[in-house]
Amino acid sequence: SCHAPSRSHGRTRRSQGASDRSITLRIRKRRTGSLCLAGAAPSDACRRERQVGVSLSSARDPIPMPAGTSKLLACAGLSVALLFRERARRVLLCWLEDGMRELAWRRLPRKIIFIRHGEAQHNLEGCAILQEDNPNRKPDNLSELTPRGREQARAAGHRLRRLLGGGGTVSAVVSPFERTQQTLYALQQNLGDVRVRRVHVDPRVREQEFGNFQVAEDMPRHKQTAEEVGRFYYRRPTGESGADVYDRAASFWDSLLGGSFDVQDLFRRRRAGPDDALLVVTHGLTMRLLLMRYFNWSPQTFDAVYNPGNCDFWVLVKDEARRAYRLEPADCSPPCTPWATRQVRVVRHAGAGLEAQDYTLVDYLALPQPRTSHLEPALQSLVPGHGHHLNPSRLASPEEREAFIKEQLAKVEPIEGKVHSIDWWCGKISEEGVGLRMDKSLPMRRTVSARRERAARCEGW
Repeated sequence: SCHAPSRSHGRTRRSQGASDRSITLRIRKRRTGSLCLAGAAPSDACRRERQVGVSLSSARDPIPMPAGTSKLLACAGLSVALLFRERARRVLLCWLEDGMRELAWRRLPRKIIFIRHGEAQHNLEGCAILQEDNPNRKPDNLSELTPRGREQARAAGHRLRRLLGGGGTVSAVVSPFERTQQTLYALQQNLGDVRVRRVHVDPRVREQEFGNFQVAEDMPRHKQTAEEVGRFYYRRPTGESGADVYDRAASFWDSLLGGSFDVQDLFRRRRAGPDDALLVVTHGLTMRLLLMRYFNWSPQTFDAVYNPGNCDFWVLVKDEARRAYRLEPADCSPPCTPWATRQVRVVRHAGAGLEAQDYTLVDYLALPQPRTSHLEPALQSLVPGHGHHLNPSRLASPEEREAFIKEQLAKVEPIEGKVHSIDWWCGKISEEGVGLRMDKSLPMRRTVSARRERAARCEGW
C-alpha cells in the first residue's frame, strides 16, 4: 500500500507526457501537413515540405529585404518603447514632485502675521538716543519700548486674539532687537487661550543697519541723498542698503517655506498639523521688504509703500487653490491694504502738442501687477499735485490711521477723457527711456513664473 501513491503518480506523469506529445503532433501537423515528432530528427517528407514552403514564400515576395532592415525596425521599435517609457517616467516624476509640494504646503501655517514693534526710545526726538554726541546714547539694537509702546503691544495682543478666534496654536519669529522682543512679551499677556508653541529669534528680520551711531549734522544729507538714489539702493557709511536687507528677507522666506528656521530640525520628525498662525515680530522697513520679496514688488513699488504704524500688522492667508499666500486687508490692522502712494505726471493732448500735469497716485498697491501697464485704473486714483503729507505711520492708533487713509481716498479726482500717457518716473529717466519702458509690444513685459512653467510641462505630459 505504501507504493500505491507512487505508482499512481507515475501513471499520471506518463499520461501527461502522452498528452503533451499528442498536442505537439497536432501542432506540427497544422504547420507542415505531416507528422514530425518533437525532439526527433525530421523525416524526408518534412524536409521536402519545408523546401517547398521556402520556394513558395520566395515566389510570393520576389524583392528581398535590404540588408540591415531588421536592425532598423528593431531600433525603431526600441525607440518607440523608450519614448513611452520616458514619457511615463516624466509623468511619474511630475506626480511625485507635486505630491511633495502638496505635503510641504499643508505643513505651513494657515496665516502669517507680520507685526511692527511698539513705540520705542529711538522713535522720539528725531532718533536723538542714537546720535554719537548724546551722553545717554544707546545702540539701535538696545532701544526699548516706551510706556506708550508697551500699551500698544498689549492692545495688539487683544486684536490678535480676536483675529485667531480666541484660541489656537501659534509660533513666533522675533527680531533680536530689544524693542521687538519686548513687544512680543507684552502682546503675549493678552493672547488669552492662544498658545505660543515656540519662539525663534532670527537676526534676518532685524532692522536695517544704519551704522553704529549717527552724527546729527549728517542726517539731513543722508535723507536728501537717499531720496535721490532711492531708499532701496542707498547705503549709509558702515550701514546697509535696502537691497542688503532684501537679501536677508529672501533667505528668511526660504527657511519659512522650507518648513524650518532651526537647522537642527532639518532631519527631525515634523509635527502632524500646521500652526494656526506664524507671528513675525519685526520692523517697519523689514516688513516692506519681506512683502516685496514674496509678492515680487519692484524697487519703485517698495519706495511707494509707507511703513506701518507701531504695532500695526499685515496678514497673509493661505489661498488653497493657488498654493500661495495672499494679503488679506480685512484681517490687517488697520483693516486696509498697506498704504502706498506714487508721484506721477499725466500727459494730455493740448492743441497740437502735449501737456504734463503733476498728480499723486494713492492706494498704489490696489493696481494689478505690473502696475505701470494699467493706465485706466491709475487714472481713477489720482490726487492733484505733489508734496502732500501722506504718511500715516506717525499717528497714535490704528483707528486714526484708518481714518486718515479714508480721508485721502476721498480727495481723489478721477481723470475722464483721452490721456496720452502717464510718466511714472517724473523726469528721472529720459523720454527715450520712458518710451522703451512703456512699449507694450516687448515680450519681456509678459513674464511667467517658474512654477507655472513646471505645471505646464507636467500637464503637457
